Formats: sequence, C-alpha cells, structure tokens
Amino acid sequence: MVGITIHNRENHNDKPIGIRIRHKNQLAADLILTLVQKVSQSNAIFNVLDKLFMTVHSVRMPVGFGRGM
Repeated sequence: MVGITIHNRENHNDKPIGIRIRHKNQLAADLILTLVQKVSQSNAIFNVLDKLFMTVHSVRMPVGFGRGM
C-alpha cells in the first residue's frame, strides 16, 4: 500500500497535500494531478512555479493473524 505527501519547498506556510494510503495499482498520475489542481485553486499562496517535494510512504500489510511464529 502506498501514500503520498507533497510539500511546497518554497513556501513553508502552505499545508502539505496528502493522498491517503491505498493499493499501489489504484494510484495514478491523473489522481495526483487532480489533487494538486484542487489545492492550487483553493490556496491563494500556492504558486505554479514553486518547487514541490514529494514523499512516498510505503506500508506492508500484515499477512495472516499478525502473529510471529
């Protein structure tokens, strides 16, 4: 499972953009671009020329009952 956090490197007052953790096959470039567009329209400080820093969070789901043997 994969989640993404996008930070504005130029302006630290902007809140990070977060894409919730989901299966990696459900994560597409269109989803990321749509989310960035929505945030850029609602955030007056966000500038198109700002550099963005993307962090990918990878989570391995437990198999079975989660107990070690």
